[in-house]
Amino acid sequence: MLVKRGLSLVAHEDVLTGKAPLPFERVARTCLPQDERHVGVLAICGAVARRATRACVVPSLQGPLLAALDLLQQHLRRSPNERTAELPALSSARARCFQAAPAIEDATARAIGRAQGHLANERTQRAAETALDHHAAHVIDRYARLSAHYACAAACHALDAAATPSVALEVLEDARGALGYQRTALGAARQPALRAAALDQAEWESSRLSSPEHAAALAVQIFHEYLGGRYKTYVDSERGTQDQFIRWALGPLYSALT
Repeated sequence: MLVKRGLSLVAHEDVLTGKAPLPFERVARTCLPQDERHVGVLAICGAVARRATRACVVPSLQGPLLAALDLLQQHLRRSPNERTAELPALSSARARCFQAAPAIEDATARAIGRAQGHLANERTQRAAETALDHHAAHVIDRYARLSAHYACAAACHALDAAATPSVALEVLEDARGALGYQRTALGAARQPALRAAALDQAEWESSRLSSPEHAAALAVQIFHEYLGGRYKTYVDSERGTQDQFIRWALGPLYSALT
């Protein structure tokens, strides 16, 4: 008797997302609420979210996020029953973080904008003004806001993971986004040489196409292509840093789950 063989289907809840190193994702998706592995997942989330907050949020408004993460850290020291009872308090802290997010984003962008103003004279002395400077200023403002936004999201998701362990995967992705946008805003987007390179490339490409009138629009597109490449580099670098930290935090369990 012949037996037909087929590919087994993977249940939706078992599909790996790639948002985190494989061992961490397996732990986050298979641990039970309030068990020891869940506590470890939350400890990692708290550390990752705290790093993003310290790096990407203006110091004067880090308070609500750090207070919530302190509460999460204290939560990990409780017994399983006490941790279950504390979930409403964590949910309230999460709500406060969410409500504070718009003010945090505005304050962070304003702080970076003021810093940009202080550097304006120095920048104009180093390089001639270009047609992309005004647009780049808007990019820096937007990326600064996105950086703060994702730092807030990392804190919120870390608190959500206390009730739903699989949400921990979002924390790592949020933190990579926060640091990637910040480094792009304060690095590549501020580099006059990168803007000049985008303008030169746009002029060359438009001359080949005999459409010099499109050079300005093309320069903006190329500028964002350059920024996208830098953003990916920063995010990939942060992914490696997270992997090293998780490898250390999980210890022997990391190798066992690889």
